[in-house]
Amino acid sequence: MMRIELHNKTRYRDDDLRAIMKFACAQAGVAAKRVVFRVNPGKLHIRGRATRARTRSSLIWGMCTMRIPLFAAWGPGRHGERQRTEQELLIEVCQVSLHEAMHLAGVRHGDMTEEQYSCRMPVPWSDKMQLRIKEAPALVPCEESMAAARADHLEHAQAMLAKASTRLKRAYTIEKKWARRVRMLSK
Repeated sequence: MMRIELHNKTRYRDDDLRAIMKFACAQAGVAAKRVVFRVNPGKLHIRGRATRARTRSSLIWGMCTMRIPLFAAWGPGRHGERQRTEQELLIEVCQVSLHEAMHLAGVRHGDMTEEQYSCRMPVPWSDKMQLRIKEAPALVPCEESMAAARADHLEHAQAMLAKASTRLKRAYTIEKKWARRVRMLSK
């Protein structure tokens, strides 16, 4: 049983990314017991990089990093490309995932076909996959958040006032001490 340790810094859902990588590893025949999968936001194209340990423990773990752009980064006319649909982006992510999974299985670029090397191989299993954006957290109504913020500010101000009055009392005590000393020495 392979375990995928996911470090996701994008707005895509973790369960979708993990399912895509698990299916790609199964199709490529990855024998690793643990795969560290990092997903970072990208700018224009989907990029990937995969490495595996070069020691005897190479069947134990592998590392894969991918950069996936957000949908907003695919504006029409940018760099002469047309805007991609969600389905086209999903297929491209599946193709790059399969390419990187092949690297985790030990395949080098010289051993790949042209389709595999350029990440254009058919991935019919992508129909079963999804690549959804995480849902935004529910927003608190404005009046409630303002009241909560006001309460926090009041609590902080009260704490700072107590601190300042303690400093003031201490300053008076120090002043009395030095006034007594001056009176004693001036006699």
